[in-house]
Amino acid sequence: MRWTEDPATEHGVVDRGFALDLDGRAVPGVLLTPAPTEASQPSEAPHPLVLVGHGRTLHRRHPAPYSVARRLVRRERFAVALLDQPGHGDRPPSEDDQPHEARRRMALADWTAALDALVALPEVDATRVGYWGLSLGTDYGLPFVAADSRIKVAVLGLYGTDSSRIGDTHSLEIAASLQAEVLWVMQWDDELFDRSGQLALFDAIGAEDKRMIVYPGGHDDTPDEGLRFAREFLVRELRR
Repeated sequence: MRWTEDPATEHGVVDRGFALDLDGRAVPGVLLTPAPTEASQPSEAPHPLVLVGHGRTLHRRHPAPYSVARRLVRRERFAVALLDQPGHGDRPPSEDDQPHEARRRMALADWTAALDALVALPEVDATRVGYWGLSLGTDYGLPFVAADSRIKVAVLGLYGTDSSRIGDTHSLEIAASLQAEVLWVMQWDDELFDRSGQLALFDAIGAEDKRMIVYPGGHDDTPDEGLRFAREFLVRELRR
């Protein structure tokens, strides 16, 4: 991991851009950490770490994922990292032309390398790591969360196994091996992922501790109440 931007501090959040050099590709990311305050103590660090995967057509600093990250840093004093997903943000659009499973393998390698680098930093607590990723963040994040035992808790959802435009044929098998605690976020009238496919994927998750919250409305209609509930779940489980 190499730092690509000087640290910038705004409203108590330190933002540092970085890149991962993997197999000839540069993966852009950003690490957000709490700025020191008069009340903070040196013993406050290391901080729990949350990895945030954004949705389709978005960017690591798009307001939707970035605002989730900043709230976790400002209010909970967590460390949070975001990556541009394959074919998104500042990555080559040609990556998005790869077959679905190839993009998933790429994302798995990206997140694994990022976590390897991040847990080596003194400000990060390697024993308290969570993942937040809805929609595309679940599509690309599910194999990573299932494969990496360092992930203790995950917020997933807004994704299912029956979307013909994605051609997902392996998620049920992947979900069966997932052991992290999971909160699944679902929209009952999701126009992109049929409820039967979402319910089947949730049912397949192998974790003993899994739960679901459901709201009426379409894919992009998750209310603030639902997002707040998901953040509180993540924070509570990482502070145990």
